Amino acid sequence: PAAPRAVGHIASGPWSGCSEARGVARRVEDMNSINAPNAKSEERQVSRIGDWVAPARATDGYNKMNDSEPTSAEKRAECFAYTKEYVVSRVPVLAWLPQYKWKQDFFYDFVGGATIALICLVQTLAHAAIATTDVIQGPYCAFVPPFVYAMLGTSPHASISSGAIAAILIADQLQYFHDIQERTELACFLALISGVWLVIMGLCKAAYLVRFLSQSLISGFVTGGSVLILEGQVKNLFGLMEMRHGIGFIDTAMATWDALPQTNLVGLALGLSMMGILQLMMWLKKWTTAKLSKPGPHPKWLKPAKLASEMKELLLVALSVMFAYLTRLENGETIIPVVGTIPPGLPPFRPSYNLPAAQSMLATQYRLHEFIMGGFLVALTSFLTTYATSKKQALQHGYQIDASQEMFALGMAGTCGSFFGSFPPSGSLSRTSLAAEVGVKTQMSGLMKIVVVGLSLTFFTPVLFYLPKATLAAIILRATWQLLDFTTAWELWLPLQSP
Repeated sequence: PAAPRAVGHIASGPWSGCSEARGVARRVEDMNSINAPNAKSEERQVSRIGDWVAPARATDGYNKMNDSEPTSAEKRAECFAYTKEYVVSRVPVLAWLPQYKWKQDFFYDFVGGATIALICLVQTLAHAAIATTDVIQGPYCAFVPPFVYAMLGTSPHASISSGAIAAILIADQLQYFHDIQERTELACFLALISGVWLVIMGLCKAAYLVRFLSQSLISGFVTGGSVLILEGQVKNLFGLMEMRHGIGFIDTAMATWDALPQTNLVGLALGLSMMGILQLMMWLKKWTTAKLSKPGPHPKWLKPAKLASEMKELLLVALSVMFAYLTRLENGETIIPVVGTIPPGLPPFRPSYNLPAAQSMLATQYRLHEFIMGGFLVALTSFLTTYATSKKQALQHGYQIDASQEMFALGMAGTCGSFFGSFPPSGSLSRTSLAAEVGVKTQMSGLMKIVVVGLSLTFFTPVLFYLPKATLAAIILRATWQLLDFTTAWELWLPLQSP
């Protein structure tokens, strides 16, 4: 019978050391001999389940059916090993820093991190203008958040600070507040809210939630936000410093039309010139990239030219600052609108929930619920942008990144940054791609950013006094123009017109 054979098979398997199993098998064999004394031996037919043998453990106690409980020392060792593994998974710097190759990688990480930090410093000024906050909040976003991400993130190439898409979402949440100081403080509070959302989702391994953000949804939202940003930057491009604050597309358009007689022609000419130079540098980047992708030899000037095209924003800032400084009047005033005084020094430690604007929102609950849900949208979108750019580099360079850990790291970067004057951080496709091209090897480059940005905030903020607002507008307009996506809407519209 099938059942006695299965029990007999147990006695020949890893359970053969058990005396009870051997006794049962022996009794089964006696019953077989009584019931069929003259039967010939047959090849036993068993199913896959009957043939399955449990894999032997490394310890002898398992093979001998040793049911003794593990000792307290073994329990402590197992608990310590599990705790260590969990902590290292949540703080990856504990894994890669002890094995860091200082002689081989430090030079590339330092040079690459310094290069990215300088570019980031200029881009964050523009992104702060997109977010409609004080311009100094941009560099603050490039100080603490990259350092926190370098400790917790799994991508060596991700460049965390400000992002254009995240800035658009921030501006959308802040459009109902007219005072720039109030918007700046609420942007810090928004960084705390979105950061907490990301930390909770990262701990719950909820990175899959970004799959519910369809391409059409993101395309429509970003395109609509880009149109509002393009409209809002007309003020800085034309030098309309006395223009009133508008809410919505139509109101802002009417405010711009009313302020057009205030146009600063010199600033407008400078802004248009900067946009032309930006376009030329983008063509130069595309041309040098195509040349370097072909087999060599290549001219020696080709790689420096490509690097210069990557640092186009930094070059524009340097040229426009020199122009504003050299054309200033005898009394020290500039002939074009400039950024003006930027507080020097590192950002102070101030909990965002204790800021006056946040306290007022919590007390009156004015748009508090919309702000919390807006923080959730900012969190999801900023993570989607960061993860998409990091994943692209991971596929190109053959390493793995953990989506849930990336969510947790970005959330911690925003949460910690909110205590130092930062708005919600995000990744950047251009800076992440540049990090790979300039030879960044590990997350150590992120630790280098805090050094370069800290020195710049301490010693070079007086130079930024002469940064023309028209130049910032030119950088924003040229970058935001690329975010417009009418193709997706057209592709969704065409099937509806077919019969």
